[in-house]
Amino acid sequence: MPADAVIMAFGFNPHGMPWLQAQGVEVDAWGRIAASVETRYRYQTTNPQIFAGGDAVRGPIWW
Repeated sequence: MPADAVIMAFGFNPHGMPWLQAQGVEVDAWGRIAASVETRYRYQTTNPQIFAGGDAVRGPIWW
């Protein structure tokens, strides 16, 4: 399919992001960003202007 840009992403463990928490974004006990898929705007964080996804939200997938 046509695209203007393709972004390759690789999974890593979440790490501390004090700059993000300073913006009112909550994280859970494992350091993952709290972003709900059950809200009107999927993956919206506790700061309504910031959205997150990938391993930072769901955590790494270990096989």
